[in-house]
Amino acid sequence: MLLSVFVLLLGFGYVKSTFAFGHKQEPATANDFTMMTYNVRGFNYTKWSKQEGISDSIAKLVATENPDVVMFQEFHKPVFNVYDKMFLHKTAVFRSGQNGQAIFSNYKIVDTGEFNFKESRNNIIYADILIHADTVRFYNVHLETNRVTNDIEGGLMEADKSKMAYTLSNSFKIQQQQIDALIAQLKEYKGKVVIAGDFNNTAYSYIYNELKTEYDLQDSFEVKGSSFGNTYGFKYFPLRIDFVLSDKSLEVKAHKNYDQYYSDHYPVKVTFGLDAPVAD
Repeated sequence: MLLSVFVLLLGFGYVKSTFAFGHKQEPATANDFTMMTYNVRGFNYTKWSKQEGISDSIAKLVATENPDVVMFQEFHKPVFNVYDKMFLHKTAVFRSGQNGQAIFSNYKIVDTGEFNFKESRNNIIYADILIHADTVRFYNVHLETNRVTNDIEGGLMEADKSKMAYTLSNSFKIQQQQIDALIAQLKEYKGKVVIAGDFNNTAYSYIYNELKTEYDLQDSFEVKGSSFGNTYGFKYFPLRIDFVLSDKSLEVKAHKNYDQYYSDHYPVKVTFGLDAPVAD
């Protein structure tokens, strides 16, 4: 019995990264802001899904939820005008044809930047956004894709295990380089930060834990999430690979996961509290 209890205690940190319960969502106040992260898989421009009207459905969801800031991964450039009309400020970087990352905000964007990597079409962009009387830097993260999901979903028994192992190893190596570049900049930046997006890896991964511990970040799901926090449409078990991390000067007041299947990912919305006074 004691051994079982000991093992459970050792594994508690991993359990809370996958399943959360008992967290009370705090009511929003005038000094709060909301943000959403969403890998939209190009709004179905490749017709990966037979579902009709996906782009309109995503736009309706975003308009209904009305986040102050929204960060898209795999954003499709022809849809830009839809969100340009919905939000006052924006920044976007397209590295792969008409696909890339975008940040839209109803608060003023005062500075922007990007991390581009030679080994990858994925990247990280950021925007410094003036919220009330404070500035928050938002990093929109889309790390190297693992490229094995389709093989696994096609059938675990049929998948080429040696090929999968090599592909994963190479992807993790590139992800490590990307996270190291982000951590290096974070150590130089002294302001408030929100780091969110598609990490293409789990909360058990080295890159997630390195980023979280090196910069002493909090995971919004662990603070205010509920249930499994699933963010990816994987058929074998719930999978959380999309995260919202922030420094602890920001109060996580609410965390929301969605189940609308308009992409292979599900969106995440978080409410943060600022300790800075509201500007007149």
